This record gives sequence, structure tokens and C-alpha cells, in this order.
Amino acid sequence: MADARAIAALSVALSEGINQAVARVGRDDAKLAEARLGCPSLFAEGGEVFEYRLNAMEGDGRGIPELFEYIGRTTGGGSAPCSGRLCGNCGKGRHVTPSNWPFFRYCERSFQPGCNPTRIRGSDERSMRAVIDALPSADYNVYNDDGSYDEDLICLPPEKCYGFRPVLA
Repeated sequence: MADARAIAALSVALSEGINQAVARVGRDDAKLAEARLGCPSLFAEGGEVFEYRLNAMEGDGRGIPELFEYIGRTTGGGSAPCSGRLCGNCGKGRHVTPSNWPFFRYCERSFQPGCNPTRIRGSDERSMRAVIDALPSADYNVYNDDGSYDEDLICLPPEKCYGFRPVLA
């Protein structure tokens, strides 16, 4: 009789634990859905296009969208030595592409003819890099094994990807 009561008590405890676990999974699913809305670039597929608006930096209040194509996640490994051209001889040693950071290709802005399509490369107060504190640029390049890099690519830690919004078709 004691064994039967112990088994019944264990059954109730297990059932309650399972119910709590199921409820926790439901809450986690809801949080994941919110994260997808809040930072969609972290869940992107290659080729998706995002805009980054510089509203706070523009005098007219409309903002100028800069377009970025999501390429994928970095694999790490590529690096380049300090140099005057790359980092002003910062002294940090080799600049290494971090592993598993989202990376993007800068696209032409199409809202205004003749605009500067290389704004990502700039470090002035109006550049996207400056707005999200992705400077010096040497720390956010995607390096090849030979130390070369494409100036139109930028890799970012997940916490700096919050400002990208999908371009709706």
C-alpha cells in the first residue's frame, strides 16, 4: 500500500513537472517570436535586404535608409596585421574576423541620384558605423585568409544588429 501511494505521489509530481516544462516552452516560443520581430536580421536568410535608418542623424527628420544585403554568418579564421592603411597601426596585433557574427553587404541607396554609395566606409558622425559604434572599422571587417577584405562587407555582433529593418516588397 505504501508503494502504491509513493508511485501515485511520484506520478502527480512528474505530471506537474511536465506541465510546468510545457508552459515554459510556450513562454520561450513567445519570447523567440518577439525576438524575431525585434531583431529580424538575426533570423535572416542569405539574400534578404534590410535597411538601416539614420533618423537621429538627419536634419529633415525623414531619415535616409541605407540598404544592406544579409550574406550569412562569419566562420572566423581570416585576419590581417595592423597597418597604417587598415587601422592606423593601432597596436592590437592581428585583426581577426570573429566567428558566427551576422555579416552584410552594403547596397547602393536608390532614393536619390548621385548620392554617395560608400557611406558605410566613412567614420563621420552621420555614418551607420558611428551610429551603432562599429568603429574602428578594422574590428568589423570580414577578412580573407590572405588578409584582404571587401570594404562593402561589415560583420556585427548580434547586439549591434537591432537597427536593421526588412525592406518590404
